[in-house]
Amino acid sequence: MNSPRSTDLLPPIPTPRGHYWQLFRQTLMPSVVLLVVAITSMIVWRHVTQPASFTGEVETIQTVVSSPDNGLLTNLWVTTLQEVKAGDLVGEVMTTDPRTANTRLQVMRSRMNLIELEMNPILDRQRGALEYERLSVACAQIRVELAIARVNQQRAINELKRNEELYKQKLLSEDLYDLSLKTKESLDVQVVEKEKIVASTEKMLERLAYMSDSFVPGGENDPLKQALALEEEKAKVFEQKLKPVQMLAPIDGTVTRVHRHAGEQIMAGEPLITITAPQAERIVAYLPHGYRLTPKIGMKVEVRTRPSSSLVRQVSLAEITGVGPHVQPVTNASEASSGMRPTSLVIGRPISVSVPAGLKLLPGEPVDLALLPEREVSREAGRRMTEEAK
Repeated sequence: MNSPRSTDLLPPIPTPRGHYWQLFRQTLMPSVVLLVVAITSMIVWRHVTQPASFTGEVETIQTVVSSPDNGLLTNLWVTTLQEVKAGDLVGEVMTTDPRTANTRLQVMRSRMNLIELEMNPILDRQRGALEYERLSVACAQIRVELAIARVNQQRAINELKRNEELYKQKLLSEDLYDLSLKTKESLDVQVVEKEKIVASTEKMLERLAYMSDSFVPGGENDPLKQALALEEEKAKVFEQKLKPVQMLAPIDGTVTRVHRHAGEQIMAGEPLITITAPQAERIVAYLPHGYRLTPKIGMKVEVRTRPSSSLVRQVSLAEITGVGPHVQPVTNASEASSGMRPTSLVIGRPISVSVPAGLKLLPGEPVDLALLPEREVSREAGRRMTEEAK
């Protein structure tokens, strides 16, 4: 029997597959798992740090009714949750204490009397100007009378000459001759006296000629009239203040808060009542910093309501109507409405979104917003058309 030789090799023993799996699990599996976990973490982190949607808040339009002056709130005709219309009378304020009204009026009267005393010198000049005018008119009348007297004097002289010739010829009686002589002498005296009056009046007018340029009472340049008119305007303003100031509702809405009540002393500008409008005009939101899309005016926005009692979220399209040029810190009050996680520093870019006509949104209601690129807008429009066709 032949014995096997030592140089003959045995067939190789096959390695089990489990050994390769064990080797892969021990050497390569941790690296693959680590790589998959890292990629998954990066994807999840991007979705978490840059959410597709953010929260906005329907703007609440409120206006405050206040008094322009300090005073006493005498009447208040509205209560909380009462509806009012623009222009409705909501309250009255007495801005002037009646106890001091008489004192202030007396001060105004004294001031007007003082102005009148200060204007007396001007009044005297005005009176002198009137006297100058009257004297000028009287002088003119005397000149006219003097001219008439000279004419009559010349006629009397001519008549006396004729009567004197007739008297010498014994054709005229002595009485008629004496009458013509006396008439001529009286006219001579009249002419002489009137010439003296005219001469003295002209000299007086020359001394008073500066008065001819004085103000005429009642004219537009009368300083007394202007000063008194100014004081009268002040008196009218004060009389208006004596009347209660009527406060009117500036907008349609509901009285949501009554700050003060009738009978209380109030300060100028202090809020008395707050009126809230029933309708909103826009949605205000803070776009998270680093959002995947850049907001632009006219960009479409998907608006989703929060689930209510019906557990149905309404969806509609709106558009951006305004974009803030800067980012700003978001206060704690607005963090809840912006969908941001509270951190040490939360910043966002303010944007304004129109209110969709198909959604019934109340002022102050939070909504979810998402900016839509052009392709998603087209896809959303096609989906809606399909639903309407069905």
